[in-house]
Amino acid sequence: ELSAVAIDESGEFAVVGFRSGRVRLIRNLPEAIERGPDSTVDYFGHRRVITSLAINGSGSLAASGGSDGLVRVWDTQTGVPAPYHLRHPAGPINALAFSPDDRWIVTAGPRSVRVFELGTGSLVNELEVDGAARAVAFAPDGELFAVGDSSGNIFLLGPGGTQGVQAIRGRSPINVLRFADSPELLASGSSDGNFVLWNTLEGRAVSGARRFSAPVHWIGFSSGESRIRVQSGSWLYDLDQDAADLAVTAATLLPTGVRSGPALAESASEPPMIRALASVGGGQLALAEIWPVAAAPEFSAGQSELSSGPAVAPEISGDGRDWRWILGLEIENESGRVQIVSP
Repeated sequence: ELSAVAIDESGEFAVVGFRSGRVRLIRNLPEAIERGPDSTVDYFGHRRVITSLAINGSGSLAASGGSDGLVRVWDTQTGVPAPYHLRHPAGPINALAFSPDDRWIVTAGPRSVRVFELGTGSLVNELEVDGAARAVAFAPDGELFAVGDSSGNIFLLGPGGTQGVQAIRGRSPINVLRFADSPELLASGSSDGNFVLWNTLEGRAVSGARRFSAPVHWIGFSSGESRIRVQSGSWLYDLDQDAADLAVTAATLLPTGVRSGPALAESASEPPMIRALASVGGGQLALAEIWPVAAAPEFSAGQSELSSGPAVAPEISGDGRDWRWILGLEIENESGRVQIVSP
């Protein structure tokens, strides 16, 4: 019955939604998953399916959107909803985003995106899109937000309606948008696997698109913006932004239990860890901690095995990289089976 999952930036708090319209707040996430449902609190704020969820930067507020166009805002400490109801003419609500200063909330519906003032619930701005609004994201300064629609368009505008709308023409439905530390750099991921970095001041792509084999659903920037993480299908890819072609430097296969529609959060630790939360059916949740793939060990072109693990036939590319470790896969000599490498 689970229909939506969201996790806060720290990876310590989660919100899940159900087809019945129920919203569940889960605090102290790792311990709560281990203990079971006695550590969770459920609330009813919708009459129909929960289709989207969001948590603000501090984890103090959560928002839920339903298939009927209704949006509720929740206090995560008390579980009490805001006294107002935010609405679209029709549903479903496909995406939600809080501004960094918690002044605004942006809601994405079938034909438009709306901006509401969080303090009063007042509608302050609305933008019609071509098809359905599918993704929304705020710039770090809160002065700009981006909208991606089902026609592949990206729109940039101010939440209060004080500045004009800038449009970027894309090619395929936008699944996810993410600003870097600077509002001048925006990343987009689409349903056909395209990942693009955009210069928001000039409305152009910074470099050519990186094409993945599966839809892109999550994007994360490292501090300093040199490294980007992208979830495409069952894989997490590390990209080097400084490379001319957004080179993939590592790839990690998601654990089996969290490959279906996971919510992801990247820690500020060094090296950074990603916490993934997903439904595994029957109302149950699975939580996994994913660490970056270790750097490939030193080897010579004639080396036939790694310093640890089973002996494998070397698959070393012409540029000197060991793709077994980059992809997280290797082939056993005797059986020919493909197995996951755990460096």
